[in-house]
Amino acid sequence: MKSYWEMAYPLDTGKESEVDFYKKYSNHMALKTPIQNIIRIRRSTIRPIKGTIHLLKKLKKKYRLAMLNNEYKECMSYLLKKYPYFRYFKTRITSSDVGCRKPDKRIYQLMLKKLKLKPSECLFIDDLHMNIAAAKKLGINAILFRNVAQLKNDLKLYGIDA
Repeated sequence: MKSYWEMAYPLDTGKESEVDFYKKYSNHMALKTPIQNIIRIRRSTIRPIKGTIHLLKKLKKKYRLAMLNNEYKECMSYLLKKYPYFRYFKTRITSSDVGCRKPDKRIYQLMLKKLKLKPSECLFIDDLHMNIAAAKKLGINAILFRNVAQLKNDLKLYGIDA
């Protein structure tokens, strides 16, 4: 994963295509699998976490939801077609569209500007500690996601009954 994360910056920030990246990554890892198989496997690992869609539906009724994600263009296009839950997010910023990725402070600043909100008016939820730390450093309230039950409990700390 570390190798992938380091090599994927151009991919995640829209500077490299999916096929070009996976060719490079495949060579780096000495993989003998066709590129399309690697892409298919990568995409198959992305699935909604049980209980999150129900939670999104409930939160959407009271709150303006926004998505800030690290994803490359081709995969994001695939996900938008495959999973209808993206419609719950009124605003969405994807790393490949803006040229930077979490935990870079610029992507959080872009989201704040787009939402026209102060950091203290937002609650950021993410499953990676480094992304939570970056948000908090900017004054954004943040919750580290581990599972839906834990998230519901943590949301209560912010007065959100989910």
